[in-house]
Amino acid sequence: LPGIIAFHLYGDSLRSMDQAYPRLVRDVLPPYLMGFFLAVLLGTVFSSFNSLLQSTATLVTYDLIVPNTSKPLSDETLIKIGRYVCVGITLIGLVTAPLLQGAPDGLWQVIRKFSGFYNIPIVVIVLAALFIRNASSVGAISVIVFNLLVYGLITFVIDTGIHFIHWYGILFVVEMIIILLIRSPKESIDIENPAVDLTPWRYRWPFCFMLFGAIIVLYVVLSPIGLAHGR
Repeated sequence: LPGIIAFHLYGDSLRSMDQAYPRLVRDVLPPYLMGFFLAVLLGTVFSSFNSLLQSTATLVTYDLIVPNTSKPLSDETLIKIGRYVCVGITLIGLVTAPLLQGAPDGLWQVIRKFSGFYNIPIVVIVLAALFIRNASSVGAISVIVFNLLVYGLITFVIDTGIHFIHWYGILFVVEMIIILLIRSPKESIDIENPAVDLTPWRYRWPFCFMLFGAIIVLYVVLSPIGLAHGR
């Protein structure tokens, strides 16, 4: 919403979309609230960065270090490895951050483009795990490799003329087809004797319809039919 408001207020006068929120805060808020919003913004940044560090440390420790170690590691050793990973990621971020200032479309656009390397295959794999009983690990790996290659080509090598957000949708459909084609009955999930309680939540369908309806209402409100009428 702040981005839409800034677009209608300033149009193309901003050099980068990264300037939209700071400009809006400067022009709309009284001076005594600017410091408050800066504190909120920094808190959000630190929270996101902290979650990134914790997730990376967990992945490296339990998915790379532990499986390739011959003897069990103590909790103290695992914590120490996680701290080293956090320090390493922080240093990489400090070195990389100044380079992103030269991004022609702004930092936010760079983040959105690079997130396409992992968010689409993750969504596809999670949906396959939930709804496709005999989805295979080979299919999941194939989806990841396919997404890395194709999205990398259309982002950095080939100019297709199609916006990368539209490629999100195209790749989602293609990768769902891939994971449907590469299935294995041997890897089907045993739902007869589950390790956890799989009793469906009684309000799942009303809640799903409520969320779906909220998305439609939000889209209509922000479209030319609603608030954007006459723009």
